[in-house]
Amino acid sequence: MNLGPFELDMVVNMDCLEGMKQLPDGCVDLVLTDPPYPKEYLECWDLLSKQSARLLKHGGYCIAYSGQLYMPNVLSKMTQFLTYRWCKALLHKQSHIIWPARTFAEWKPIFIFQNGILDEAKEPIRHDVIYPSGSDKQYHKWGQAVGEACDLIISYSSENDLIIDPFCGGGTVPIACIRTNRHFIGFEIDAGCCAIANKRIEVERQQLRLAL
Repeated sequence: MNLGPFELDMVVNMDCLEGMKQLPDGCVDLVLTDPPYPKEYLECWDLLSKQSARLLKHGGYCIAYSGQLYMPNVLSKMTQFLTYRWCKALLHKQSHIIWPARTFAEWKPIFIFQNGILDEAKEPIRHDVIYPSGSDKQYHKWGQAVGEACDLIISYSSENDLIIDPFCGGGTVPIACIRTNRHFIGFEIDAGCCAIANKRIEVERQQLRLAL
């Protein structure tokens, strides 16, 4: 598999804009990521839409966690290059206040986009509610739970597929890939977070070897 300057199953300390540009067209089966939600990061969604459309194989999915406050902006940016398919609801164990909206948020949207449409009759039927498996903030302040990522990976990809996470954070998606027998490449601009993710991957692999 030609991945340009990158090797399989690694998290790279790099701005995802630069990293994704170096990957060849059509090499990715699934993009699964959790971009930052604040308004000042909305331009990240333009990058995610454009580069995902280039990198994904035909019919491949881009799945992105999102906040609610700027959902219209997110949908507008993502559908520049990808096709909107659905929105899953990730339920929270504990609600939290979105102060600008004066609202208790009790769920999080997970948007499903596709790079072109395959034969819909051949698509599996999927649920659109994900029940929480527990928080995972010990590795990153915005970290998502591995169990939920595993569910998404199993539903939208196959074993040995290549999955990329442009906003890798503390490494949730790579760990989920290891547990579901998928390959991965992650990009993380923060050197400290990148080191945490790679250490976490090393520990996960050691545990897997010991279990065999």
